[in-house]
Amino acid sequence: MIDYREFTVAVAREAGTVLKKTLNKKHTVAYKGEINIVTEADRISEDLIIGRIYERFPLHDILAEESK
Repeated sequence: MIDYREFTVAVAREAGTVLKKTLNKKHTVAYKGEINIVTEADRISEDLIIGRIYERFPLHDILAEESK
């Protein structure tokens, strides 16, 4: 049986490690709407999370905040 919680926690920690490395650095900021911004760090962490999900669960569909 797949332990979704264990997988989710591991991926979240990995993404958190990536995000910590971007603290106190300049970020590229893009506007995805009139008042909605997305940083390079947002995209990097989202790409990592989506990539890990597809590696483990290639048939799953994903709805993500930053992706189009």
